[in-house]
Amino acid sequence: MLALGMNIIAMYLAIYDQRIPVKKFGFFLNGLFHIKNSGSIIHSLEMVPDVYKNANFTGLLLFEVSVVFYACLVFYFYSPSIQLVFDIHFILGVGMYLAYCLVVPESPRWLFQRDGPKSKDAINVLNYIAWFNGSSKRIPLDAHFDIIGQVVNESIILN
Repeated sequence: MLALGMNIIAMYLAIYDQRIPVKKFGFFLNGLFHIKNSGSIIHSLEMVPDVYKNANFTGLLLFEVSVVFYACLVFYFYSPSIQLVFDIHFILGVGMYLAYCLVVPESPRWLFQRDGPKSKDAINVLNYIAWFNGSSKRIPLDAHFDIIGQVVNESIILN
């Protein structure tokens, strides 16, 4: 959620602040967050079966660029006001980023590194990914992993 707040602040600075150095800093932060978002898209592909990865990746990229597309449609058909385009870009961008954060779970590996080898949150995310992929296998909540999320004793993990 910290990244969400920082991204919104960076977008606001880049669009609405009138001082050029602050705008540059806002665009710089937007670039950093774009790299983070690209990593999140890669992470979200872990939840998709291999046969659907290409379609999912294409859909996520279309979702990401649709903000600019809608802003350009308004500019072309409704009003040639650049400020209105920026407003729409900001509002839709924040809305889509919020929707994305609500749908995609945290990385299980990051949760294992943060909470330790018995992270119940990470196991729940792995079970969610298994459910999403149509697998009937589940990991019991008392399973033991190493610090980066690798199974310590595979025979007792999967049912």
